[in-house]
Amino acid sequence: MNTNLFQIYQMGNILKLKMKGEVRFLPFYLFVDQHCIGQFYPRSEMYFDTSSLGNGTHRLTVSGSFLQNKEAIGYVNRFQFNSDTSRNLGQDFKPGDILVASDNVNGFPPGYMGHSAIVVDDSHVVEAIIIRPYIKKDTIEQFTAAHPLYAHYRPKSDEMGKGAANFALSYFAAFQDNAAKGKKNPVFSFTAKTPLDDLWESIYCSKLIWLSYYYGGHYKFYNDYFLFSPEDLETGLSQDENFTLIYKHHDFAFHLNT
Repeated sequence: MNTNLFQIYQMGNILKLKMKGEVRFLPFYLFVDQHCIGQFYPRSEMYFDTSSLGNGTHRLTVSGSFLQNKEAIGYVNRFQFNSDTSRNLGQDFKPGDILVASDNVNGFPPGYMGHSAIVVDDSHVVEAIIIRPYIKKDTIEQFTAAHPLYAHYRPKSDEMGKGAANFALSYFAAFQDNAAKGKKNPVFSFTAKTPLDDLWESIYCSKLIWLSYYYGGHYKFYNDYFLFSPEDLETGLSQDENFTLIYKHHDFAFHLNT
């Protein structure tokens, strides 16, 4: 039986295997690249470190059975994932650095939606997300764990980068203050009806980067048409002489011009 009974998430070199809650699983076997790594007993979530694997694409196979009407039904589920041991663990981060991911945690395949965030200090980003609170400050580590297929760009001007980072922090603080006082805040929306330079009607991840550099760094990113998407951000940064590429995952890619 090949029905997909699990969900798999990749967070850096950590794989998260999540079971569908309505299924009553029996003990099952896990294989990586056809090598059995052991028999496991059912848990709602399981985590595996893949850092010992070589760079490139690997396959995780889950083989076992579950109970249905008191009958054991066999299944085999297969997943592909990427392992990247080439990342420079000494990679540093500075205010104004931009992280652009070609993968997304909302179920879209890599290369079709993506995500982005702006670095505000050596360990934190500010980002716009699709669920409340819409704007958040979080660790760089959580971003790179949730989005391993990312690129890291740095402005050549420290002053411009600090200005953009300071704007992102002040925007985040204003967002929190408005929420606490019951005042209007932008909603997460991809609408093209709202001008890109508008601050308080709508927000999305790459628009936050555009606003931070436009108002804080006094720098305007070019937008080809429609939304200023993560793909637009990556395309612009990769050709912009005012920015330097620090790191890019070997499987990072966008497949659509948005």
